[in-house]
Amino acid sequence: MTYIIPFKKRPVRIGQGFNGMSHRKWPEDKEDFSYSIDFLLPEGTKIIASRSGVVEALKINGKKNYSGRDLKKGEEAYKKWMNELIIKHSDGTYAAYSHLKYKGSFVKIGDKVKQGQVIALSGNTGWSSAPHLDFTVFKKNSGKYKIKSIKIKFKDYNGHLEDMEIKMKKIIFTDLDGTLLDSRYSYSDAKPALKLIEKKKIPLVICTSKTRAEIEYYRKKLKNRHPFISDNGGAVFIPKKYFDFKFKYDKTKGRYYVIELGTELKKLRDFVKKIKRMGFKIISFDGMTAKQVAKDTGLPLSLAKLAKKREYNLPVKIPETGKKNKNSIIKRLKAEAKKAGLSFIKGGRYSHITGKNDKGKAVKILLRLYRKKYKRRKGIKSIGIGDSENDFPMLDAVDMAFLVQRPDKSYSSEKKKYKRAKGISTKGWNNALMSELKEEND
Repeated sequence: MTYIIPFKKRPVRIGQGFNGMSHRKWPEDKEDFSYSIDFLLPEGTKIIASRSGVVEALKINGKKNYSGRDLKKGEEAYKKWMNELIIKHSDGTYAAYSHLKYKGSFVKIGDKVKQGQVIALSGNTGWSSAPHLDFTVFKKNSGKYKIKSIKIKFKDYNGHLEDMEIKMKKIIFTDLDGTLLDSRYSYSDAKPALKLIEKKKIPLVICTSKTRAEIEYYRKKLKNRHPFISDNGGAVFIPKKYFDFKFKYDKTKGRYYVIELGTELKKLRDFVKKIKRMGFKIISFDGMTAKQVAKDTGLPLSLAKLAKKREYNLPVKIPETGKKNKNSIIKRLKAEAKKAGLSFIKGGRYSHITGKNDKGKAVKILLRLYRKKYKRRKGIKSIGIGDSENDFPMLDAVDMAFLVQRPDKSYSSEKKKYKRAKGISTKGWNNALMSELKEEND
């Protein structure tokens, strides 16, 4: 089937191509927009039919747009305000022309249109951050999807879109315990995805509650040379000469430039002493020997010693008192931490007492640096993957977020914006990234 670019204005400018940030599969909605294309156009640009057909649906009464990243607000704007024209083709496929201008249609439902005929005006309605045309060719009720986009090529664009566009650079942020590492602290089940990440030269940024010393151990094993985030966002460690431009940092430590976000350890220790005096029965890493840490966590003694080298957060454990009582204790501890200007963050195996730092703040700092590094490319697509509550800030900071299953096969959040990876910890990690990276051509 022959398609033409749905406007005459040149040059063609692409805001988001195949498999872009929002151009992906949305299994929860049974929709696949992997092959949608965003063309950047001034509002009011004449849109032409990419292929002949009959006008199937039309909405042109939306006046507003929402440009933020909040999923709930975005979906509301999408439903309420996005103007769209859908044309059915002779082979039963459809083309959607979306984000059109208010009252910006030259056709009505039932009209026959010819390829190249002016049909509408481009706009900036619905969930949209800038004036553009979202163009999608799709099938209805194909397999498990109500809408399934189709990869096409344009006769006036010299081949497939993905061969012409400037590619986005992917950056992966990953938690360790319960995510890349399983209950035995092994990443064996993740090796297929790790090999693919290495082959595609995708930066893999470790973002964990673990200490710098622990992370360095795993970076060496993984042959990872990228920046990392320790202590629940307490600090960002950037290898020297990694970025070829100057940036602000707080100090140097060995091979790294360090951006500190966390609170000094003394203040965290003082808070632990205070809440113990208040009657809270908690077990602190600080009060445990390396042998006790090894026994409690299942870590080898050598790694337990590394885990003791805390810099910006204190792991604590609440003795088993029943789920309801434990949740009540956590709620009270969060309130006390807030009063002290600190944070109590529920984790997987352990909870954490930190300053006002979190993984999300650290991730955002690195994303700004990566955007500068790859400014000549179309941009970056950030992917985050974790398993527990302390990962939520990280997941909220990236473009695509995955949660792996916990040991009981549950997920730590029901939020729609987090994609659910099938598989516990490392297996889920591997499944999610193998699926994501195989579907996208770098």
